[in-house]
Amino acid sequence: MSSEADVAIRIRGLGKRYRLGASRPSLAELAAQALGRAAADTLWALRDLDLDVAEGEVLGVIGRNGAGKTTLLKLLARITAPTAGRVVLRGRVASLLEVGTGFHPELSGRENVYLNGAILGLRRSEIRARFDDIVAFAEVERFLDTPVKRYSRGMFMRLAFAVAAHLDTEVLLVDEVLAVGDQRFQDRCTGRLREVAASGRTVLFVSHHMPVTERLCHRCVLLEGGRAVAVGPSPEVIARYAGAGLDTAHQWRCDDTTATGDAPARLRAVTLAADGHSPAGLVTSASRIALAIACEVRRETPALRLTVTVRDDRGEPVFLTAPIDAGAPEPTRQGHHAYHLELPVALLMPKRYTVDVALLVPRGWAEIREQVLRLDVQPAPSLANLGELLRPGVVQIQCRWSHRHRDPSDTGEEGG
Repeated sequence: MSSEADVAIRIRGLGKRYRLGASRPSLAELAAQALGRAAADTLWALRDLDLDVAEGEVLGVIGRNGAGKTTLLKLLARITAPTAGRVVLRGRVASLLEVGTGFHPELSGRENVYLNGAILGLRRSEIRARFDDIVAFAEVERFLDTPVKRYSRGMFMRLAFAVAAHLDTEVLLVDEVLAVGDQRFQDRCTGRLREVAASGRTVLFVSHHMPVTERLCHRCVLLEGGRAVAVGPSPEVIARYAGAGLDTAHQWRCDDTTATGDAPARLRAVTLAADGHSPAGLVTSASRIALAIACEVRRETPALRLTVTVRDDRGEPVFLTAPIDAGAPEPTRQGHHAYHLELPVALLMPKRYTVDVALLVPRGWAEIREQVLRLDVQPAPSLANLGELLRPGVVQIQCRWSHRHRDPSDTGEEGG
């Protein structure tokens, strides 16, 4: 444990419980609570968390969807109150949990900057000192006096991030900022977060982007089912996360108890096949690899899209593919859909990979299954690696080569 003097965030026995379904508890539920038993329709989003974060530390918070990451940040930001335990924070806290949280749509960009600073407890002079940097980063000079309800989504995101990242608070909470915006915006956010980290401020950084998490954070906490299952150096914790939660490596089937509310569609099964074996047995760098995906569409959804993402052992995407790539129809019509996806022969180098499958709708998803399958590719000779089994890289490709040779003694003249 860190000493009291250098701890910015101290968490002891922290827990948050949510009730599912009806808003009022029944008599049976009240009786169960009185006896110390959890009701069947309650969910512990976070439970029994003990954690110290040192002043100036950048801590990564990682885990699959529903692990409790956002709940933790909301508790630290005092957006919601804990069910159990306590949190002690030193200094002012700025949070970027959802881009634009705390912005008033009727106020101008200029007014929202000052409003957010005031909410954080900053003096007007402190906000004014940072104002030009915020506006320059957000690139909204021409629209400063326009109500933000008229901003494009990109302008809104840039300004919201600029406010959270430039105002002088001792603690900064950041949740999935790299999941929004274009690549240029994401790169600028990453660069700004590096500057914040170098300035000695304490940062809690939630992301599914493992390479950036490892570069920004010296230490990570891994959450599973609301509990911390690992805390330590980022490379070690990220490596554990990359292989976690994969009891059935080559086959996944839907558990009806985890239905996704009123979502228009859901995944039913994902199966990996290799060399004609389904589920796959041994998978090598020479195997013919295929995926079978079954999904159910509950109501016609014209904008519904299916995607498959293959990631390497650091969580970095190797490629994303969708039915539209091959001219196959998307699963928009009501009913059951079955897809067969074949990867190019001998594509992947020997390494561990994971597979994400998602059903996407505009501005979100109907269902997403991260790391739904694990793919451990073993070395084997193939067209791309004959005689050299462990080349660097994540893909092996058969390139076109040509060759010409001319002997130095060949003058190109006909002999006489």
